[in-house]
Amino acid sequence: MTAVYNKNLIVLLIQQDLKHNQLVEALWKAGLNANIHALQISDIVASLMGMREEEISDQWTEIYFSFLDQAHCYKISEMAEDLKPLAEECYNTLLACKNIEDRTSHRVEI
Repeated sequence: MTAVYNKNLIVLLIQQDLKHNQLVEALWKAGLNANIHALQISDIVASLMGMREEEISDQWTEIYFSFLDQAHCYKISEMAEDLKPLAEECYNTLLACKNIEDRTSHRVEI
């Protein structure tokens, strides 16, 4: 799978997770607990970025979920197009985190 294809797929997955988080937040505000319906998309995103489960750092996870927490600030729409810039920013931040962690781990291994 090419890097560009992966990026587009990952951004789309993040965008859909952001949209799902908007729904969960709206249900919570309506008094319903929808947190049991977690999609675990972050695990798929990490895998598509070439990370094994044990390589997913707390910092990477915190970054991912900090973006999910921002989703409720955006307009809810059927196609979630308003969320695409946020999804792209999330991807770029996650990639930067991964690259920094990769460089750091290579220094330790040497």
